[in-house]
Amino acid sequence: MFPQRLKECRKARGLSLRELASVFNMSYTTFSKYESGTRQPTPGLILGLARYFGVTTDYLLGASPDPGGQLLAVQYDPSLPEPAVAELESYIDYLKSKYCKG
Repeated sequence: MFPQRLKECRKARGLSLRELASVFNMSYTTFSKYESGTRQPTPGLILGLARYFGVTTDYLLGASPDPGGQLLAVQYDPSLPEPAVAELESYIDYLKSKYCKG
């Protein structure tokens, strides 16, 4: 699942493999192997990619269908008033539309 998600997020940003490899100071060949599934990225690179694309590591690895996940404040803090929850959910939607258009 990682190769497909990486390609999807890269294309959503309008980047070529060479451009993405350059962002991470890595070779085109290495990123090509990540997208073809013939090489596995390190945990640190997965985290860096998730941050760069504005998605969760779970999404990149195929453990979640939701690119943005859910903010912990929304998920675990029942004391937040409804307007705050609505504002957070709106911001999550904005980030999803900005960083990982599917």
